[in-house]
Amino acid sequence: MRSYHDVEDVAGEAIAVLAEQTAALAIWGDAMHMAISELCDNALQHGENALGAYICVDRIEEPQPTFRLAIADLGIGIPEHVRAEYPEWQDDSGAIGQALERGVTGTGDPYRGNGFAEVFDVALENELVRQQSSGRIDIRSGKGRVAVELVGGVKKIITPAVDHSRRGTWITYTVTSI
Repeated sequence: MRSYHDVEDVAGEAIAVLAEQTAALAIWGDAMHMAISELCDNALQHGENALGAYICVDRIEEPQPTFRLAIADLGIGIPEHVRAEYPEWQDDSGAIGQALERGVTGTGDPYRGNGFAEVFDVALENELVRQQSSGRIDIRSGKGRVAVELVGGVKKIITPAVDHSRRGTWITYTVTSI
């Protein structure tokens, strides 16, 4: 994916894969479309890499119906991007965690920095609780890693150890029917 014009096509193709899943996940269409669009847009805009962004979608049927989406770019990464405005955030996992908060942006624009929060609020919390599903977003960038899990309406933030640095930003978005 190299341009913003590709985002809608990619979102449509991912939703088609989701529609092949069980009814419990197929009704996730609108929420997943929003998440895919936001995450792909971030990869293209903030990644700032001529190679664009990469996306992979798959579905697993056993032991539970699961939909996985991976989006990656080889750009500057979330920690470096947000440090443009918040140079004191030197820990990469901490910088990623802060970037998930509403209003945090590396652009300096007071109307930006709501994308991740919207993905969690709409695509995860509202839909997951209503549809008896669980979700996880795992974000790796630089020497940082943050995972956000939502099961049964409870949000849990985890910062797993990272053994090496990763160029760009790599996000895996997983939804499982309970």
